[in-house]
Formats: sequence, C-alpha cells, structure tokens
Amino acid sequence: MIITIPFEHFNPDIKQEYTLGLIKGIGIDYQYNGIFGYIEEKEVEIFSFDKFFKADNRWNNYNIYSSPTCILIEYEEV
Repeated sequence: MIITIPFEHFNPDIKQEYTLGLIKGIGIDYQYNGIFGYIEEKEVEIFSFDKFFKADNRWNNYNIYSSPTCILIEYEEV
C-alpha cells in the first residue's frame, strides 16, 4: 500500500524548513501517530495521522520517500 501526503497537508509551522531541506531523519513515530523529523537536535512533527487513522507497525514495515511536493510512504506486509 502506498500513501501520499501532499505538501499542502504538512504542519504549517515547519513548511519553510522542509522546503529548505533542513529537516533530517524523517520517519513515522507510532507513539505520537505522525511523521516526524529533526531540525538540528529538535524533533518536529511534519504530519499527524490523527484525523485519518492510528498507525500501527505490528504487521508491516515501511519505506519513506520525501520530495519537495510530498512524502510517500510505501507499506510492506511482514
């Protein structure tokens, strides 16, 4: 399954930093149900799944790809 999250749905507080390529280590944080990354040492939320579903990693792995216009999550069944 592939989920595409367009830039328009990103957390507005970090859009500028994302555009400038300042956010590193992008991944899913299952405890906080969102996509997070780091600006230097500070963890920031890029997107929250809360309005859509509860992310769960018990039955899958994922690959995550980021581009200037979206984040793509490719889930793989374990």
